[in-house]
Amino acid sequence: MQLGVLLMSLMSITTSRSDTFTMGYLTGSRRLPGNLEYDRPGLTISGAISLAVDEVNRDILGPMGHKLDFLVAETYGVEKISVNETANLREKNVSVYIGPQETCEHEGFMAAAFNLPMISYFCLHNVTSDKTKYTTFARTRPPDSQISKSVASVLIRYNWRHVVLLYLKCSDSEFGHVATRILHSLQSVGITVVEAHSWNPAYHHNYAENPFHKLVEDTYRKTRIYVILGHHYEHIGLMVAMEQKKLFDKGEYFVVGVDVNQYNKQNPTAYFHGLLREENDPQAPKAFRNYIGVVASSRVGYENFTELVNSYMMKEPFNFTNPLQSIGQGKQIRAEAAYLYDAVHVYAKALKKALLNGDNPRNGEAIINYMKKTCYKSAMGYMVYMDENGDAEGNYSLIARKPLPDNPSEYGLFPVGVFTLHRTNDVLPQIFADDCLRKANADREEGLEDDDFDVDDRPCEERPKTFEDAELEALLDDPPCQTQRELSSALGVTRQAISKRLRALAMIPKQGSQGTLSVVFSPVHSYSSGKKGRVFFIAS
Repeated sequence: MQLGVLLMSLMSITTSRSDTFTMGYLTGSRRLPGNLEYDRPGLTISGAISLAVDEVNRDILGPMGHKLDFLVAETYGVEKISVNETANLREKNVSVYIGPQETCEHEGFMAAAFNLPMISYFCLHNVTSDKTKYTTFARTRPPDSQISKSVASVLIRYNWRHVVLLYLKCSDSEFGHVATRILHSLQSVGITVVEAHSWNPAYHHNYAENPFHKLVEDTYRKTRIYVILGHHYEHIGLMVAMEQKKLFDKGEYFVVGVDVNQYNKQNPTAYFHGLLREENDPQAPKAFRNYIGVVASSRVGYENFTELVNSYMMKEPFNFTNPLQSIGQGKQIRAEAAYLYDAVHVYAKALKKALLNGDNPRNGEAIINYMKKTCYKSAMGYMVYMDENGDAEGNYSLIARKPLPDNPSEYGLFPVGVFTLHRTNDVLPQIFADDCLRKANADREEGLEDDDFDVDDRPCEERPKTFEDAELEALLDDPPCQTQRELSSALGVTRQAISKRLRALAMIPKQGSQGTLSVVFSPVHSYSSGKKGRVFFIAS
Protein backbone atom coordinates (compact mmCIF):
# COMPACT_ATOMS: atom_id res chain seq x y z
CA MET A 1 0.00 0.00 0.00
CA GLN A 2 2.76 2.44 0.99
CA LEU A 3 4.74 1.50 -2.13
CA GLY A 4 1.71 2.27 -4.31
CA VAL A 5 1.23 5.67 -2.70
CA LEU A 6 4.93 6.42 -3.21
CA LEU A 7 4.78 5.47 -6.89
CA MET A 8 1.71 7.65 -7.44
CA SER A 9 3.44 10.58 -5.74
CA LEU A 10 6.52 10.16 -7.93
CA MET A 11 4.33 10.04 -11.04
CA SER A 12 2.56 13.18 -9.94
CA ILE A 13 5.83 15.02 -9.37
CA THR A 14 7.19 13.92 -12.74
CA THR A 15 4.00 14.97 -14.55
CA SER A 16 3.81 18.33 -12.81
CA ARG A 17 7.34 19.15 -13.99
CA SER A 18 6.63 18.71 -17.68
CA ASP A 19 2.94 19.26 -18.33
CA THR A 20 1.52 20.52 -21.60
CA PHE A 21 -1.67 22.49 -21.02
CA THR A 22 -3.91 22.60 -24.07
CA MET A 23 -6.31 25.45 -24.65
CA GLY A 24 -9.48 25.08 -26.70
CA TYR A 25 -9.76 28.16 -28.93
CA LEU A 26 -13.39 28.74 -29.96
CA THR A 27 -13.46 31.09 -32.93
CA GLY A 28 -15.49 32.08 -35.96
CA SER A 29 -13.21 32.43 -38.98
CA ARG A 30 -15.29 30.82 -41.73
CA ARG A 31 -18.80 30.94 -43.15
CA LEU A 32 -21.24 28.12 -43.62
CA PRO A 33 -22.24 27.45 -47.24
CA GLY A 34 -24.78 30.03 -48.37
CA ASN A 35 -23.94 32.53 -45.61
CA LEU A 36 -22.52 35.64 -47.23
CA GLU A 37 -23.01 38.00 -44.28
CA TYR A 38 -21.04 36.62 -41.32
CA ASP A 39 -18.06 38.94 -40.79
CA ARG A 40 -15.69 36.20 -39.48
CA PRO A 41 -13.92 38.09 -36.68
CA GLY A 42 -11.36 35.30 -36.33
CA LEU A 43 -9.78 36.36 -39.62
CA THR A 44 -8.45 39.54 -38.03
CA ILE A 45 -7.69 38.49 -34.46
CA SER A 46 -6.51 34.86 -34.37
CA GLY A 47 -2.83 35.67 -34.67
CA ALA A 48 -3.03 37.12 -31.15
CA ILE A 49 -3.39 33.68 -29.56
CA SER A 50 -0.26 32.37 -31.32
CA LEU A 51 1.66 35.46 -30.25
CA ALA A 52 0.53 35.08 -26.64
CA VAL A 53 1.35 31.36 -26.55
CA ASP A 54 4.91 32.00 -27.74
CA GLU A 55 5.38 34.65 -25.06
CA VAL A 56 3.92 32.46 -22.31
CA ASN A 57 6.11 29.50 -23.26
CA ARG A 58 9.16 31.74 -23.33
CA ASP A 59 8.59 33.82 -20.20
CA ILE A 60 6.05 32.19 -17.87
CA LEU A 61 5.55 28.44 -18.23
CA GLY A 62 8.70 27.54 -20.15
CA PRO A 63 11.09 28.40 -17.30
CA MET A 64 8.98 26.12 -15.07
CA GLY A 65 9.34 23.22 -17.51
CA HIS A 66 5.76 23.43 -18.78
CA LYS A 67 4.24 24.21 -22.15
CA LEU A 68 1.07 25.85 -23.45
CA ASP A 69 -0.62 24.71 -26.68
CA PHE A 70 -4.01 25.15 -28.31
CA LEU A 71 -6.57 23.47 -30.54
CA VAL A 72 -8.79 25.48 -32.91
CA ALA A 73 -12.54 24.86 -32.91
CA GLU A 74 -14.50 26.60 -35.68
CA THR A 75 -18.00 27.83 -34.72
CA TYR A 76 -19.00 29.67 -37.93
CA GLY A 77 -20.66 32.20 -35.62
CA VAL A 78 -23.50 29.77 -34.90
CA GLU A 79 -24.48 29.13 -31.28
CA LYS A 80 -25.51 25.49 -31.79
CA ILE A 81 -22.14 24.69 -33.38
CA SER A 82 -20.34 26.63 -30.66
CA VAL A 83 -22.06 24.56 -27.94
CA ASN A 84 -21.23 21.33 -29.77
CA GLU A 85 -17.56 22.34 -30.13
CA THR A 86 -17.43 23.15 -26.42
CA ALA A 87 -18.42 19.54 -25.69
CA ASN A 88 -16.02 18.16 -28.31
CA LEU A 89 -13.06 20.04 -26.88
CA ARG A 90 -13.64 18.50 -23.46
CA GLU A 91 -13.25 15.06 -25.04
CA LYS A 92 -9.87 16.26 -26.36
CA ASN A 93 -8.71 16.93 -22.79
CA VAL A 94 -8.34 20.69 -23.00
CA SER A 95 -7.41 22.50 -19.79
CA VAL A 96 -9.23 25.75 -20.57
CA TYR A 97 -11.59 27.28 -23.11
CA ILE A 98 -10.49 30.53 -24.76
CA GLY A 99 -13.70 31.98 -26.12
CA PRO A 100 -16.35 31.55 -27.32
CA GLN A 101 -16.98 34.36 -29.73
CA GLU A 102 -20.52 35.68 -30.29
CA THR A 103 -22.36 33.52 -27.73
CA CYS A 104 -21.31 32.27 -24.32
CA GLU A 105 -24.38 31.71 -22.12
CA HIS A 106 -24.88 27.99 -22.77
CA GLU A 107 -21.19 27.33 -23.41
CA GLY A 108 -20.31 28.99 -20.09
CA PHE A 109 -22.76 26.81 -18.20
CA MET A 110 -21.30 23.70 -19.84
CA ALA A 111 -17.80 24.79 -18.82
CA ALA A 112 -18.99 25.15 -15.23
CA ALA A 113 -20.49 21.65 -15.37
CA PHE A 114 -17.15 20.31 -16.65
CA ASN A 115 -15.24 22.41 -14.06
CA LEU A 116 -13.12 23.84 -16.86
CA PRO A 117 -12.18 27.53 -16.93
CA MET A 118 -13.64 29.55 -19.80
CA ILE A 119 -12.11 32.96 -20.57
CA SER A 120 -14.12 34.90 -23.09
CA TYR A 121 -12.48 37.54 -25.27
CA PHE A 122 -15.57 38.52 -27.28
CA CYS A 123 -19.00 37.64 -25.88
CA LEU A 124 -20.95 40.32 -23.97
CA HIS A 125 -23.75 38.25 -22.41
CA ASN A 126 -24.24 39.80 -18.98
CA VAL A 127 -25.81 36.72 -17.40
CA THR A 128 -22.41 35.03 -17.24
CA SER A 129 -21.35 37.45 -14.48
CA ASP A 130 -23.58 35.42 -12.13
CA LYS A 131 -21.03 33.30 -10.30
CA THR A 132 -23.66 31.15 -8.59
CA LYS A 133 -24.20 29.54 -12.01
CA TYR A 134 -21.15 30.40 -14.12
CA THR A 135 -18.52 29.41 -11.59
CA THR A 136 -15.65 28.94 -14.06
CA PHE A 137 -16.29 31.88 -16.39
CA ALA A 138 -14.16 35.02 -16.77
CA ARG A 139 -13.83 37.60 -19.50
CA THR A 140 -11.17 39.97 -20.72
CA ARG A 141 -13.54 42.02 -22.87
CA PRO A 142 -15.23 44.40 -20.44
CA PRO A 143 -19.03 44.27 -20.48
CA ASP A 144 -20.55 47.55 -21.66
CA SER A 145 -22.34 47.94 -18.33
CA GLN A 146 -18.99 48.56 -16.59
CA ILE A 147 -19.12 52.17 -17.77
CA SER A 148 -21.89 52.91 -15.24
CA LYS A 149 -19.40 53.31 -12.39
CA SER A 150 -17.43 55.95 -14.27
CA VAL A 151 -20.61 57.88 -15.06
CA ALA A 152 -21.52 57.90 -11.38
CA SER A 153 -17.99 59.04 -10.52
CA VAL A 154 -18.28 62.09 -12.80
CA LEU A 155 -21.62 63.13 -11.35
CA ILE A 156 -20.43 62.70 -7.78
CA ARG A 157 -17.20 64.59 -8.45
CA TYR A 158 -19.03 67.67 -9.70
CA ASN A 159 -21.92 67.37 -7.25
CA TRP A 160 -24.57 66.84 -9.91
CA ARG A 161 -27.15 65.04 -7.82
CA HIS A 162 -30.36 65.33 -9.86
CA VAL A 163 -30.30 64.16 -13.48
CA VAL A 164 -32.50 63.05 -16.34
CA LEU A 165 -31.36 59.88 -18.12
CA LEU A 166 -32.00 59.52 -21.86
CA TYR A 167 -31.07 56.29 -23.67
CA LEU A 168 -31.54 54.40 -26.92
CA LYS A 169 -33.90 51.47 -26.49
CA CYS A 170 -33.88 48.94 -29.30
CA SER A 171 -33.90 45.16 -29.35
CA ASP A 172 -30.60 44.70 -31.20
CA SER A 173 -28.41 46.62 -28.75
CA GLU A 174 -27.25 46.42 -25.15
CA PHE A 175 -28.15 50.03 -24.36
CA GLY A 176 -31.24 49.06 -22.38
CA HIS A 177 -29.20 46.86 -20.07
CA VAL A 178 -26.47 49.48 -19.73
CA ALA A 179 -29.11 52.10 -18.88
CA THR A 180 -30.43 49.84 -16.13
CA ARG A 181 -26.92 49.47 -14.71
CA ILE A 182 -26.37 53.23 -14.85
CA LEU A 183 -29.68 53.79 -13.08
CA HIS A 184 -28.73 51.38 -10.29
CA SER A 185 -25.21 52.79 -9.97
CA LEU A 186 -26.50 56.35 -9.65
CA GLN A 187 -29.15 55.43 -7.11
CA SER A 188 -26.61 53.47 -5.04
CA VAL A 189 -24.49 56.62 -4.51
CA GLY A 190 -27.37 58.96 -3.75
CA ILE A 191 -27.92 60.50 -7.19
CA THR A 192 -31.59 61.05 -8.03
CA VAL A 193 -32.64 60.12 -11.55
CA VAL A 194 -35.62 62.42 -11.82
CA GLU A 195 -36.87 60.70 -14.96
CA ALA A 196 -35.57 58.19 -17.49
CA HIS A 197 -36.74 58.34 -21.09
CA SER A 198 -35.78 56.43 -24.24
CA TRP A 199 -35.95 56.91 -27.97
CA ASN A 200 -36.29 54.33 -30.72
CA PRO A 201 -35.14 53.73 -33.45
CA ALA A 202 -31.54 54.99 -33.58
CA TYR A 203 -31.41 58.64 -34.59
CA HIS A 204 -29.54 59.79 -37.71
CA HIS A 205 -29.04 63.53 -37.55
CA ASN A 206 -30.68 65.53 -40.34
CA TYR A 207 -32.13 62.38 -41.90
CA ALA A 208 -35.00 61.82 -39.47
CA GLU A 209 -37.17 63.80 -37.09
CA ASN A 210 -35.15 64.76 -34.02
CA PRO A 211 -36.71 62.94 -31.02
CA PHE A 212 -34.80 65.10 -28.55
CA HIS A 213 -36.90 68.20 -29.10
CA LYS A 214 -39.83 66.55 -27.34
CA LEU A 215 -37.64 64.82 -24.75
CA VAL A 216 -36.09 68.15 -23.80
CA GLU A 217 -39.43 69.96 -23.77
CA ASP A 218 -40.84 67.35 -21.40
CA THR A 219 -37.93 67.41 -18.96
CA TYR A 220 -35.94 70.66 -18.98
CA ARG A 221 -37.88 72.16 -16.08
CA LYS A 222 -37.05 69.15 -13.90
CA THR A 223 -33.24 69.09 -14.17
CA ARG A 224 -30.20 70.99 -15.32
CA ILE A 225 -28.05 67.91 -15.94
CA TYR A 226 -28.74 65.36 -18.67
CA VAL A 227 -27.08 61.95 -19.07
CA ILE A 228 -27.39 60.55 -22.58
CA LEU A 229 -26.58 56.95 -23.58
CA GLY A 230 -26.54 55.99 -27.23
CA HIS A 231 -24.35 55.85 -30.31
CA HIS A 232 -21.91 58.75 -30.39
CA TYR A 233 -23.54 60.12 -33.54
CA GLU A 234 -26.88 60.42 -31.72
CA HIS A 235 -25.60 62.75 -28.99
CA ILE A 236 -25.64 65.65 -31.44
CA GLY A 237 -29.45 65.42 -31.56
CA LEU A 238 -29.72 66.32 -27.87
CA MET A 239 -27.04 69.00 -28.04
CA VAL A 240 -28.60 70.76 -31.02
CA ALA A 241 -32.09 70.54 -29.50
CA MET A 242 -30.85 72.19 -26.30
CA GLU A 243 -28.86 74.79 -28.22
CA GLN A 244 -31.88 75.73 -30.31
CA LYS A 245 -33.91 76.11 -27.13
CA LYS A 246 -31.14 78.42 -25.82
CA LEU A 247 -30.66 76.32 -22.69
CA PHE A 248 -26.89 76.74 -22.88
CA ASP A 249 -26.89 80.52 -23.18
CA LYS A 250 -26.47 81.16 -19.45
CA GLY A 251 -24.43 78.05 -18.69
CA GLU A 252 -27.26 76.60 -16.62
CA TYR A 253 -27.45 73.21 -18.35
CA PHE A 254 -24.89 70.52 -18.93
CA VAL A 255 -24.79 67.14 -20.68
CA VAL A 256 -22.83 64.02 -19.73
CA GLY A 257 -22.54 61.76 -22.76
CA VAL A 258 -21.95 58.01 -22.44
CA ASP A 259 -20.30 56.15 -25.32
CA VAL A 260 -19.53 52.46 -24.80
CA ASN A 261 -17.38 52.32 -27.93
CA GLN A 262 -13.72 53.24 -28.05
CA TYR A 263 -12.77 56.85 -28.58
CA ASN A 264 -11.43 57.40 -32.09
CA LYS A 265 -8.46 59.72 -31.74
CA GLN A 266 -8.20 59.90 -35.53
CA ASN A 267 -11.60 61.59 -35.78
CA PRO A 268 -12.14 64.07 -32.92
CA THR A 269 -14.99 65.83 -34.78
CA ALA A 270 -17.08 62.65 -35.13
CA TYR A 271 -19.56 63.88 -32.50
CA PHE A 272 -20.29 67.06 -34.44
CA HIS A 273 -22.13 65.41 -37.33
CA GLY A 274 -24.41 62.49 -38.01
CA LEU A 275 -23.21 59.03 -39.03
CA LEU A 276 -24.20 59.54 -42.66
CA ARG A 277 -22.58 62.97 -43.03
CA GLU A 278 -19.05 64.29 -43.09
CA GLU A 279 -19.59 68.01 -42.56
CA ASN A 280 -20.16 69.36 -39.06
CA ASP A 281 -23.53 70.71 -38.00
CA PRO A 282 -22.89 74.48 -37.68
CA GLN A 283 -24.51 74.56 -34.23
CA ALA A 284 -22.58 71.60 -32.83
CA PRO A 285 -19.18 73.14 -31.92
CA LYS A 286 -20.85 75.81 -29.79
CA ALA A 287 -23.31 73.42 -28.18
CA PHE A 288 -20.64 70.89 -27.20
CA ARG A 289 -18.98 73.47 -24.98
CA ASN A 290 -21.55 72.23 -22.45
CA TYR A 291 -20.73 68.57 -22.86
CA ILE A 292 -18.38 66.05 -21.31
CA GLY A 293 -18.22 62.46 -22.50
CA VAL A 294 -17.38 59.21 -20.74
CA VAL A 295 -15.96 56.87 -23.38
CA ALA A 296 -13.97 53.68 -23.64
CA SER A 297 -10.31 54.69 -23.83
CA SER A 298 -8.50 54.46 -27.13
CA ARG A 299 -5.68 51.99 -27.59
CA VAL A 300 -2.15 52.90 -26.56
CA GLY A 301 0.86 51.73 -28.57
CA TYR A 302 -1.26 49.37 -30.67
CA GLU A 303 0.79 49.64 -33.87
CA ASN A 304 3.49 47.12 -32.92
CA PHE A 305 0.87 44.68 -31.60
CA THR A 306 -1.02 44.99 -34.91
CA GLU A 307 2.09 44.11 -36.90
CA LEU A 308 2.79 41.06 -34.76
CA VAL A 309 -0.79 39.77 -34.96
CA ASN A 310 -0.77 40.18 -38.74
CA SER A 311 2.49 38.24 -38.93
CA TYR A 312 1.24 35.36 -36.77
CA MET A 313 -2.03 35.04 -38.70
CA MET A 314 -0.09 34.04 -41.81
CA LYS A 315 1.62 31.21 -39.91
CA GLU A 316 0.44 27.78 -38.75
CA PRO A 317 -2.18 26.80 -37.74
CA PHE A 318 -4.16 29.61 -39.39
CA ASN A 319 -2.34 30.44 -42.65
CA PHE A 320 -4.67 33.35 -43.32
CA THR A 321 -3.72 35.34 -46.39
CA ASN A 322 -3.04 39.05 -46.20
CA PRO A 323 -4.26 40.69 -49.42
CA LEU A 324 -2.42 43.90 -48.51
CA GLN A 325 0.98 42.30 -47.97
CA SER A 326 2.18 43.18 -51.48
CA ILE A 327 1.93 46.89 -50.66
CA GLY A 328 3.48 46.52 -47.23
CA GLN A 329 0.23 46.83 -45.31
CA GLY A 330 -1.64 44.60 -42.88
CA LYS A 331 -5.24 43.95 -41.97
CA GLN A 332 -7.01 46.28 -39.59
CA ILE A 333 -6.83 44.46 -36.26
CA ARG A 334 -9.97 44.53 -34.13
CA ALA A 335 -9.85 45.36 -30.42
CA GLU A 336 -10.87 41.76 -29.67
CA ALA A 337 -7.38 40.69 -30.72
CA ALA A 338 -6.09 42.44 -27.60
CA TYR A 339 -8.73 40.74 -25.45
CA LEU A 340 -7.78 37.37 -26.96
CA TYR A 341 -4.11 37.99 -26.19
CA ASP A 342 -5.04 39.08 -22.67
CA ALA A 343 -7.11 35.93 -22.09
CA VAL A 344 -4.08 33.70 -22.72
CA HIS A 345 -1.83 35.71 -20.43
CA VAL A 346 -4.41 35.94 -17.66
CA TYR A 347 -4.88 32.16 -17.78
CA ALA A 348 -1.12 31.53 -17.81
CA LYS A 349 -0.54 33.70 -14.75
CA ALA A 350 -3.37 32.02 -12.85
CA LEU A 351 -2.04 28.62 -13.89
CA LYS A 352 1.43 29.54 -12.67
CA LYS A 353 0.03 30.54 -9.26
CA ALA A 354 -1.85 27.26 -8.98
CA LEU A 355 1.28 25.26 -9.83
CA LEU A 356 3.46 27.17 -7.39
CA ASN A 357 0.90 26.73 -4.61
CA GLY A 358 0.54 23.01 -5.26
CA ASP A 359 -3.11 23.30 -6.34
CA ASN A 360 -4.71 21.14 -9.00
CA PRO A 361 -4.01 23.05 -12.24
CA ARG A 362 -7.05 21.45 -13.87
CA ASN A 363 -9.53 22.66 -11.26
CA GLY A 364 -11.50 25.27 -13.18
CA GLU A 365 -12.96 27.07 -10.17
CA ALA A 366 -9.55 27.33 -8.52
CA ILE A 367 -7.99 28.77 -11.68
CA ILE A 368 -10.74 31.39 -12.03
CA ASN A 369 -10.37 32.36 -8.36
CA TYR A 370 -6.70 33.13 -8.99
CA MET A 371 -7.79 35.64 -11.65
CA LYS A 372 -10.31 37.55 -9.56
CA LYS A 373 -9.37 40.89 -8.00
CA THR A 374 -6.09 41.11 -9.88
CA CYS A 375 -4.54 43.62 -12.27
CA TYR A 376 -2.83 42.92 -15.57
CA LYS A 377 -1.23 44.88 -18.38
CA SER A 378 -3.50 44.63 -21.41
CA ALA A 379 -2.41 44.59 -25.04
CA MET A 380 -4.63 47.67 -25.27
CA GLY A 381 -1.77 49.50 -23.60
CA TYR A 382 -3.12 50.10 -20.11
CA MET A 383 -3.66 48.34 -16.81
CA VAL A 384 -6.91 46.42 -16.31
CA TYR A 385 -8.56 45.23 -13.11
CA MET A 386 -10.50 41.94 -13.09
CA ASP A 387 -13.26 42.19 -10.51
CA GLU A 388 -14.80 39.72 -8.08
CA ASN A 389 -17.00 38.30 -10.87
CA GLY A 390 -14.10 37.62 -13.18
CA ASP A 391 -15.11 40.54 -15.42
CA ALA A 392 -12.39 42.81 -16.75
CA GLU A 393 -13.24 46.36 -15.83
CA GLY A 394 -13.25 48.84 -18.68
CA ASN A 395 -10.73 51.64 -19.00
CA TYR A 396 -12.57 54.88 -19.61
CA SER A 397 -11.63 58.44 -20.51
CA LEU A 398 -13.25 61.84 -20.24
CA ILE A 399 -13.53 63.82 -23.46
CA ALA A 400 -14.40 67.48 -23.89
CA ARG A 401 -14.32 70.22 -26.49
CA LYS A 402 -10.84 71.54 -27.34
CA PRO A 403 -9.35 73.38 -30.35
CA LEU A 404 -7.99 71.25 -33.17
CA PRO A 405 -4.17 71.22 -32.95
CA ASP A 406 -3.72 72.14 -36.62
CA ASN A 407 -6.61 74.64 -36.72
CA PRO A 408 -7.22 76.41 -33.39
CA SER A 409 -10.34 78.13 -34.70
CA GLU A 410 -12.06 74.76 -35.13
CA TYR A 411 -12.98 72.25 -32.43
CA GLY A 412 -13.18 68.56 -31.65
CA LEU A 413 -13.64 66.34 -28.62
CA PHE A 414 -10.34 65.29 -27.02
CA PRO A 415 -9.36 63.27 -23.94
CA VAL A 416 -9.04 65.52 -20.88
CA GLY A 417 -8.88 62.93 -18.13
CA VAL A 418 -9.00 59.24 -17.24
CA PHE A 419 -10.21 57.18 -14.30
CA THR A 420 -7.72 55.76 -11.84
CA LEU A 421 -7.20 52.03 -11.47
CA HIS A 422 -9.81 50.23 -9.41
CA ARG A 423 -9.03 49.94 -5.72
CA THR A 424 -10.52 46.93 -4.01
CA ASN A 425 -12.07 49.08 -1.28
CA ASP A 426 -13.50 51.72 -3.61
CA VAL A 427 -17.11 51.81 -4.72
CA LEU A 428 -16.33 54.10 -7.67
CA PRO A 429 -13.22 54.84 -9.75
CA GLN A 430 -11.55 58.19 -9.22
CA ILE A 431 -11.10 60.83 -11.90
CA PHE A 432 -7.51 61.57 -12.86
CA ALA A 433 -6.74 64.82 -14.66
CA ASP A 434 -3.81 67.24 -14.68
CA ASP A 435 -2.17 68.71 -11.60
CA CYS A 436 -3.70 72.14 -11.95
CA LEU A 437 -7.20 70.74 -12.16
CA ARG A 438 -6.67 68.86 -8.92
CA LYS A 439 -5.32 72.02 -7.29
CA ALA A 440 -8.28 74.02 -8.55
CA ASN A 441 -10.69 71.37 -7.29
CA ALA A 442 -9.09 71.50 -3.85
CA ASP A 443 -9.47 75.28 -3.73
CA ARG A 444 -13.06 75.04 -4.86
CA GLU A 445 -13.84 72.60 -2.06
CA GLU A 446 -12.48 75.12 0.43
CA GLY A 447 -15.27 77.47 -0.58
CA LEU A 448 -13.57 80.03 -2.80
CA GLU A 449 -15.88 82.17 -4.87
CA ASP A 450 -15.89 82.13 -8.67
CA ASP A 451 -13.87 85.32 -9.06
CA ASP A 452 -11.30 84.55 -6.36
CA PHE A 453 -8.74 83.21 -8.81
CA ASP A 454 -8.03 82.30 -12.37
CA VAL A 455 -6.81 78.73 -12.77
CA ASP A 456 -4.31 79.73 -15.45
CA ASP A 457 -2.65 82.10 -12.94
CA ARG A 458 -1.95 79.27 -10.50
CA PRO A 459 0.71 77.05 -12.01
CA CYS A 460 1.62 73.94 -10.08
CA GLU A 461 5.25 74.67 -9.24
CA GLU A 462 6.10 72.00 -6.69
CA ARG A 463 8.87 69.79 -8.06
CA PRO A 464 8.24 66.17 -7.07
CA LYS A 465 10.93 63.91 -5.71
CA THR A 466 12.45 61.69 -8.40
CA PHE A 467 12.85 57.93 -8.34
CA GLU A 468 14.00 55.14 -10.61
CA ASP A 469 11.50 53.30 -12.84
CA ALA A 470 12.90 50.00 -11.57
CA GLU A 471 11.72 50.86 -8.06
CA LEU A 472 8.20 51.51 -9.31
CA GLU A 473 8.05 48.40 -11.48
CA ALA A 474 9.25 46.25 -8.59
CA LEU A 475 6.44 47.55 -6.39
CA LEU A 476 3.89 46.96 -9.15
CA ASP A 477 4.80 43.28 -9.28
CA ASP A 478 3.94 42.53 -5.65
CA PRO A 479 1.22 42.88 -4.55
CA PRO A 480 -0.43 42.58 -7.97
CA CYS A 481 -2.66 45.66 -7.67
CA GLN A 482 -1.78 48.74 -5.64
CA THR A 483 -3.21 52.23 -5.45
CA GLN A 484 -1.25 55.30 -6.44
CA ARG A 485 -1.42 56.46 -2.83
CA GLU A 486 0.21 53.22 -1.65
CA LEU A 487 2.92 53.48 -4.29
CA SER A 488 3.67 57.11 -3.46
CA SER A 489 3.94 56.24 0.22
CA ALA A 490 6.29 53.34 -0.44
CA LEU A 491 8.59 55.43 -2.63
CA GLY A 492 8.30 58.65 -0.64
CA VAL A 493 7.14 60.71 -3.60
CA THR A 494 3.98 62.56 -4.58
CA ARG A 495 1.00 60.82 -6.20
CA GLN A 496 1.45 63.21 -9.14
CA ALA A 497 4.95 61.85 -9.70
CA ILE A 498 3.62 58.27 -9.60
CA SER A 499 0.88 59.14 -12.10
CA LYS A 500 3.35 60.72 -14.52
CA ARG A 501 5.64 57.72 -14.43
CA LEU A 502 2.77 55.27 -14.87
CA ARG A 503 1.79 57.17 -17.99
CA ALA A 504 5.37 57.14 -19.24
CA LEU A 505 5.50 53.38 -18.62
CA ALA A 506 2.18 53.01 -20.54
CA MET A 507 0.42 51.67 -17.47
CA ILE A 508 -2.26 54.30 -17.70
CA PRO A 509 -3.16 56.14 -20.91
CA LYS A 510 -1.09 59.13 -21.84
CA GLN A 511 -2.80 62.45 -22.27
CA GLY A 512 -1.93 63.87 -25.65
CA SER A 513 -1.21 67.43 -26.55
CA GLN A 514 -4.88 68.16 -26.03
CA GLY A 515 -4.97 66.58 -22.57
CA THR A 516 -4.73 69.76 -20.47
CA LEU A 517 -7.97 70.95 -19.00
CA SER A 518 -9.08 74.53 -19.05
CA VAL A 519 -11.53 75.27 -16.28
CA VAL A 520 -14.36 77.74 -16.14
CA PHE A 521 -17.14 78.28 -13.66
CA SER A 522 -20.74 78.59 -14.77
CA PRO A 523 -23.88 78.84 -12.65
CA VAL A 524 -25.79 75.57 -12.41
CA HIS A 525 -28.64 75.09 -10.01
CA SER A 526 -27.96 72.42 -7.39
CA TYR A 527 -31.21 70.63 -6.67
CA SER A 528 -29.70 68.83 -3.70
CA SER A 529 -29.02 72.05 -1.80
CA GLY A 530 -31.25 74.61 -3.44
CA LYS A 531 -28.20 76.87 -3.87
CA LYS A 532 -26.32 77.96 -6.94
CA GLY A 533 -23.73 75.42 -7.96
CA ARG A 534 -21.15 75.61 -10.72
CA VAL A 535 -20.27 73.59 -13.79
CA PHE A 536 -16.62 72.93 -13.06
CA PHE A 537 -14.97 71.66 -16.21
CA ILE A 538 -14.33 72.53 -19.76
CA ALA A 539 -13.78 75.62 -21.75
CA SER A 540 -12.08 76.83 -24.90
